[in-house]
This record gives sequence, structure tokens and C-alpha cells, in this order.
Amino acid sequence: KGVDIKTFEIISEKGYSRDKKNVYLGASKIDDADPKSFQYLPDINKDYPWGYARDKNHVYLSGYELENSNAQTFELIIKNKTYGKDKANVYLGRYIIRGADPVTFQVISDYIYSKDKNSIYFHTESIPNSDPMTFESVTDRKAKTLYYKDKNYIYHLTEGIITGSNVHTFKLLGSEYSSDNYAIYYSTTS
Repeated sequence: KGVDIKTFEIISEKGYSRDKKNVYLGASKIDDADPKSFQYLPDINKDYPWGYARDKNHVYLSGYELENSNAQTFELIIKNKTYGKDKANVYLGRYIIRGADPVTFQVISDYIYSKDKNSIYFHTESIPNSDPMTFESVTDRKAKTLYYKDKNYIYHLTEGIITGSNVHTFKLLGSEYSSDNYAIYYSTTS
């Protein structure tokens, strides 16, 4: 309702469209979006079916404006396009990864682990006392990576830090088993 049929155009197959006065996502108007400068930022991520977009003033994901975003410097992070950054912030979806350094930020595993010069992040949360310089995968060639480690902790792919584990004696026993001098661990991501 209220769409100018003469100037209506589809911006992307992900549901963004515009007319001379407004920008839409599906049948909903995106408040304050500038139709002249609005552009869809192509991505391949299926978890956010409408993807990132921007105009001259704002960055959007699924039609929602990203908090404190800078449209002029915003870019997708190539490894996983659910991550984006601008000159001041790093985003996972619509959420700011507080304290993340946009210049040194890297995605380690999709949606779960990332790092910068200061910290390791589990989703959007910084892990206290983590060491990004020693953070690495604990895997063998046959197994999918379920564990990571740094000089202080063992990290499970989806559960975070394995409390009480010994980083110095931790080893893989098979595709779903691992151990240290304290315990045997069983894990699967399925």
C-alpha cells in the first residue's frame, strides 16, 4: 500500500525493493532508508536471507539498522559474510562484537570463534584471558575441528572453554574422543 508503481524496482532477489520515496523489504517499508543511495551488499549466507544493505547514512541487515554503523566504511568480511565491519566496529549479524578491532579482526570458524590482536571471541563475547597469538585448531586430518586451544584454555567448537582441562596434555583420541591427564572427553557437533 502506498507504493509508487511507476518508479517501483526490485533491488535484489533477497526481497529489497524501492520506489522514488521509500525502500522496502518484502512488503514492509524500511524507515529512514534513502531510496536514491540504497544498495544491497551481495552475500551468500542463508541464515540472514535478506542480507546486508546500506544507504548513504545507515547499514541494514534484514531491514534493521545496525547500531552505530558507518555506511561509508562498512564492508563484508569475506570468509563469512554474516560478519561485517566498519572503521569503528565489527558485527556478527546485527550485533556489535564489543571491543573487537576492525583492522586485525579474523573469523576462525563460522559464527563461533573469531579473534583480533587483543582477544578471542566466542560468538559476540570476548573471552577473558584468552591469547589470540597462540590460538590454533586441535585436529587431525581425518576429523572435523571440534577443539581449539591457546596457551591458557581448550575450547570446544560449540560449548566454549572446557573448564578444568589441561592445555599441555590435551590430545585427540579419535574423531569424537579426546583426553588430558584429568579426563576423557566425548563430543560431537551433530
